[in-house]
Amino acid sequence: MMTKRIAWCLVAAVVAAGPVAAEVVYYPSSDGINLLKHVNTATGQLDTKVEWVEDAMTNSGRVEYNAFHAIDAGTYQTQVNYNNQSNSTNAASLRFELATPQAIGTLTQYMGDIPDKYQVWGFNEIDGTWTNLSGGWRAGSATITTNVNGTYKYIQLDYVGTPNHYIRVGEVIASPMAGAQIALTDGYNLLAYRPVLEGPGGPGPIPTSDPLYYSGWRIGHNPNDLVNNQWNNGMLVQENIEGNAGKENFFVLPLNDLYSLIGFATGAYHGQQWSGITIQYTADATISETTQWFTAYTQSTSIGSASIAFTNKQGEATPIDARFIRVITPTLTSGNGALTGFELYATSIPEPATMGLLALGGLALLRRRK
Repeated sequence: MMTKRIAWCLVAAVVAAGPVAAEVVYYPSSDGINLLKHVNTATGQLDTKVEWVEDAMTNSGRVEYNAFHAIDAGTYQTQVNYNNQSNSTNAASLRFELATPQAIGTLTQYMGDIPDKYQVWGFNEIDGTWTNLSGGWRAGSATITTNVNGTYKYIQLDYVGTPNHYIRVGEVIASPMAGAQIALTDGYNLLAYRPVLEGPGGPGPIPTSDPLYYSGWRIGHNPNDLVNNQWNNGMLVQENIEGNAGKENFFVLPLNDLYSLIGFATGAYHGQQWSGITIQYTADATISETTQWFTAYTQSTSIGSASIAFTNKQGEATPIDARFIRVITPTLTSGNGALTGFELYATSIPEPATMGLLALGGLALLRRRK
């Protein structure tokens, strides 16, 4: 009878306590987070939609480079071409649809071409009321910043007048409102967790003087420039010159903690790409020459701007638990290629099921005693 009481008390205590919630870790700053660059933490795929609005294009405008490039974290710009040359009536509209409404503080547009004028809209239903966030038409500039300070699911950017027979948009960034708390596992770039490159907390930096962490890249192109939290800053070139012919190109990023990663993203330099990529990982506390690396993803064909989930053979999302990430590109005998961005996305690591096992053990004990 005493054994039964102990077992039932144990089960009751576990049920009453419920599951142990994982500690929520927040980005120390929202400066490196683009609310438009968000992945679904269940699938690892980008879930923000972006398109050039077909009905808004004039003068036979057509999309030359995909609208996705406006949020790819690289420098490959999205572009609309017109049959005529520069024209004050050339018009186009770029629309973003977020997975859920987000509290946006500021919206920044980095323009490849300066339009004669622009305006910015925010709305939450396609057929609902639109809010003009720019206060009407404004004169264009190379960098356009709009104070939004509101919650919106859709953002639309209108442009009129082009200096050439095309208009290009480099990157659009929606920054969170001041004081926003965003969890590391909310689907944003994990590497934006670093307040500064050499600062405390979060992944990195990559020790480029250590051969365990770095090999084969051209001197002056630092992989830390790919994984910092600055926009359009840095480039890493895969090539076969300056002693790099026959060398394996790789860098190792220390995450400085154990993370469950759902996928990665790259941003390509305009018109360039790497000839392939392999992502490896280890959950070991340290690395050495004998470290066993596991492959999470490999691609032997060219890679440019992409958002890629870690999946199993059935295509199902399969997060990896890692403390170090090793990024490798193939050894080159000719040619080169450049990327400008590398991002990682994380999900929660499940808590150990210790209490659940105790509960099951108690029930088994009861069954044996009956």
